[in-house]
Amino acid sequence: RKRVRLSSLAYLRELVQESRQLKRRWRTILSFVLQCALLLLLAFSAARPLLTSGQLENRRIVIVLDVSASMQADEPDENATRFDLAREHARSIVRRMEHGDQMLIIAADQEARIVQQFEKDRRTLYRTLDALKPGARATNLTPALDLIREVTRPFPEASVYLISDGATDAEPRRHEDIIARTQTIIVGQAKGNVG
Repeated sequence: RKRVRLSSLAYLRELVQESRQLKRRWRTILSFVLQCALLLLLAFSAARPLLTSGQLENRRIVIVLDVSASMQADEPDENATRFDLAREHARSIVRRMEHGDQMLIIAADQEARIVQQFEKDRRTLYRTLDALKPGARATNLTPALDLIREVTRPFPEASVYLISDGATDAEPRRHEDIIARTQTIIVGQAKGNVG
């Protein structure tokens, strides 16, 4: 070590004071940075970003509701028709929608038709479901599966629900890709079909 002679201790006092001032500056800077980070976190949480499955995108949901004659059959154990049960399943899916999700509703019997385009508003979706009634035609879900393929082409991650009593003439081989990603909800029992 090299020895240094100082004529007075004033220089050392100055060094100690500078060292203390530097520590204060760093504490002030660190405190400021932490406050900014806290404010950013508060602003981010106030904006309420919604994360769905790790994505910032909103979900697209497609419901296919069987409106064929067989859906008019009574279900004595439930004290309701099959269609009433199917509509209640559809309403429960609407209730589970998250903010920003959009739902499209398809009515299907021998033909398939979009009765509600993609919509976020739950009240509109409930009104659409409440306005649907089963008809007098038989069930053929092939057109519905074709329509599902068409409307979900731009949205390959769309959730698809098919609510039916299972009385159908669909061609499963032609629609394996759609059937594989469709959640089927069967209502009622096979006996007592109206049409």
